[in-house]
Amino acid sequence: MQAGKLQSFLDAHRAETKSGLETHQLFGHGILYTIPEEKMDDFYRLYCNHISNSGPLTITEKMTRIGPLRVDLDFLYEGHVEDHKHTQAMTIAFVKAYMSEAARYVQIKDITDVFVMEKPEPTFYPGKKESKSGIHLIVPDVRVNRNIELAIRNTLLPKMDDYFPGLEMKKDWRETYDKSPLNHTSWWALLGSKKPAGEGATPQPYQLKYSIEWDPNDTAVAIDEEVNREIKPENIRKFSIRAPNNSETPFTELGKAYALKEEEVRISGGPGIMPQRGRPPQRGEPSSRASSPTRVVYLQPLSESMLKYYEGHVFNLSAERFNSHDERTNVGHCLKNIHPDLDNLWLEFCSQRTDGKYDPREAMAKWQGFNFRNDGAKLGVGSLRHWSRTDNLNGYIEIEKRNIDRLLDEATDTQTEHDMAQVVHAKFRDEFKCARFSASAWYWFAGHTWRETDKGVSLQCRLSSDVFRDFFRKETEITNMMNADGFPQCPEGKHDPGSCDFCKAEKKKQAYAHMRKQLRMTRFKENVMKECRELFLDEEFANKVDENKNLIAFSNGVFDTLTFEFRDGKPEDYISFCTNLEYHPDRPHESYPCWQELNKFLHDVLPDTDVREYFLAYLATSLSGNNEAQKFHILTGTGSNGKSMLMNLMSTAMGDYACKAPISLLTQARNKSAAAAPELVRMKGRRFVTMQEPDEQVPLNTGLMKELASSEKITARDLYAGSKQMLDFDLQARFNLACNEKPKINTQDGGTWRRLVVINFLSKFVADPRLAHEKPIDESIVQKSQSKEWAEAFLSYLVFLYTKGKGFRKLVPPEKVMEYTSEYKEDSDVIAKFIREKIHALPEPPAGEPENPGVTWGTITREFVEWKRTNEPASKVVTADLRKQLENIYKKMPRGGWTSFQCGDA
Repeated sequence: MQAGKLQSFLDAHRAETKSGLETHQLFGHGILYTIPEEKMDDFYRLYCNHISNSGPLTITEKMTRIGPLRVDLDFLYEGHVEDHKHTQAMTIAFVKAYMSEAARYVQIKDITDVFVMEKPEPTFYPGKKESKSGIHLIVPDVRVNRNIELAIRNTLLPKMDDYFPGLEMKKDWRETYDKSPLNHTSWWALLGSKKPAGEGATPQPYQLKYSIEWDPNDTAVAIDEEVNREIKPENIRKFSIRAPNNSETPFTELGKAYALKEEEVRISGGPGIMPQRGRPPQRGEPSSRASSPTRVVYLQPLSESMLKYYEGHVFNLSAERFNSHDERTNVGHCLKNIHPDLDNLWLEFCSQRTDGKYDPREAMAKWQGFNFRNDGAKLGVGSLRHWSRTDNLNGYIEIEKRNIDRLLDEATDTQTEHDMAQVVHAKFRDEFKCARFSASAWYWFAGHTWRETDKGVSLQCRLSSDVFRDFFRKETEITNMMNADGFPQCPEGKHDPGSCDFCKAEKKKQAYAHMRKQLRMTRFKENVMKECRELFLDEEFANKVDENKNLIAFSNGVFDTLTFEFRDGKPEDYISFCTNLEYHPDRPHESYPCWQELNKFLHDVLPDTDVREYFLAYLATSLSGNNEAQKFHILTGTGSNGKSMLMNLMSTAMGDYACKAPISLLTQARNKSAAAAPELVRMKGRRFVTMQEPDEQVPLNTGLMKELASSEKITARDLYAGSKQMLDFDLQARFNLACNEKPKINTQDGGTWRRLVVINFLSKFVADPRLAHEKPIDESIVQKSQSKEWAEAFLSYLVFLYTKGKGFRKLVPPEKVMEYTSEYKEDSDVIAKFIREKIHALPEPPAGEPENPGVTWGTITREFVEWKRTNEPASKVVTADLRKQLENIYKKMPRGGWTSFQCGDA
């Protein structure tokens, strides 16, 4: 822009940084101005004089809350188009429909002028080989808010092909009928101004062509070709899209539902703060991190670029999403949680309903009823992207590519590590998570599960490869554009990026090249990774991972134990464990070459049919993390009975889901609540846990055993983790104690024995079998029970059993197993054993004979203490328990002692 009075005027009215009071902008340079209303006439006069003397400018004005009706139709065509393809008749047809729709919302009583603006000819962009045409409509005498304009657009969008048939544009009507000016938050070129030159093109300003007089009484129109087209101050003011709030055209009854409420006023695209809706969260102590005295949620304003990003995914959803009530409601909750300013996007989404029942007032009432949630489990942007990816993968990929291209441009402009990290996050947010910021603990989604990657090295490698290629692609695109026919070359000796398109492009190309080279520099990549920790941080990852009890991962997919479906794994499954084996749903377990040998081994180890079927069904339930049975299995029998080989086979088949726990977990006293418990932390997400037998005479901690068997939620801290890094999780594992000698149980309470199940392995593998229960020993079984071949066949068999048994929700041990358990209970009952050995019932003496001598409590106590010291020194049974049991059998001790039995050796 030439220096002069206009330049001096504008310099005197530069806007304060981030004041929010700017009214005008020098487009392409980003210089903002604040021109008060009392100085506006001076500005318009200087502006018109400059255009008269020096030609078009690039000045835009900022829209206001209330403004004249406006329409921006951007027609984009392939190749070089010399003339506009739309006709005046098309424009008139559209205007008639548009004004009829507007009259439903606001009161239009008189004949109203609709002014039509067009460029002299389409603008050709040689680098992209496309031409841009368009129409601007302004209705100065009808002033409305954004809700009215967006409602009109929502109604007309499905019918645009009727008004403008056969245009064959590159983009659909949703992009052609530009939504941005209707939000009243963007910028609009002043009459006589244009876009700056760029990409090899020199756009011309929109010019006033004609007006259409619309009669609200009969919707008739008349064309006025003799409109005043001069760039004069009165015309600049007439066609300004700025207007005071009190100039709004009165609503109709329908339109009153679209009135802006005072709290809906947008500042820089969105509210700075917004009170939460719904039930208030539980407050903590005042001044604590959990306290919430103000219940205010601070929100970032909704930027134009992010609005377009969300729009892209919303309109990539399938028709079922807006036609189904439940699906539509889910999308509404999702949009409200993303940002409360997405109400008009919600209305536009609902307007696509094909049942003809769309009611904007009902849709808005529904929106206002949605709660805004900014924490906890919720539908959000991740859900929206997941639906978009599921409904239309190609569309999803294109939307994400456009978003990444935008971020590539921003990173190139700023050259900062943070903006580079934004590119990396947009590109890989579904593949990588930072679980802990301080430790730089990273996870990578590979195949079907999340895997830990040391300090995010897998992501850092992508910077020098994938992201590098993105910048190289952008650099190549600019090179191709500069080499295209028709792209203006730089005049010899001139290197002015401010005015020469060629030099602008060359500067941009060099900026891409610089960023590309930075991605091969160690220090730069390390700084980018530090920024990535913030963007990729998922503080709930450690709590969410491996917590879905209904999923189990294989090397080639995920099995859902609720639906019995085998499918691909998804990042939102949050699975890190894997069996490390493949499962093939279409391959029967009998088809595995090793099945006959494996099946014989199972029959040899557990020859009893009922016991074998029960135990294999029990092992199959380990596929699920839901533990309805709540049993603790003790596997016992003499040595060389195959139980260890079976446990090895099961552990190999379960892979990461299996682990060994030290028996000390159940034989030692509980840790203090704040003490580290790494052995418990290791249990998170496990499905099958084995333990080896304890030292002789060491009893089990039955309290902890019941807690583990019940799969209760536990809280534990890993070694070296801080007190604030406690993990809360539900146990999913089945616990199995393999032992030759059953451990001591020093309690007879029902809760303990309801959970204990004893599996007695009766077989014995020997070199020279002679007895019925002896089997020939096979030294290779040790290796086979831990082989991938056997494990894969066995796991396939377990899935078969689990599916056939529909999850074995009510698995009951058979009678034979309960006999083993009852015998164990009796053997563990110290009091019952003492009574069997030392208390001998006596018959009543014949009539006339003297009574049996009385046995006093003192005598019994002395006998019991001596017997217990010799036979059960570790038992914690006290004499009070003995007296209670004796009284249950022989009633209360009479005066002088019991005469119905004697105490001592028989």
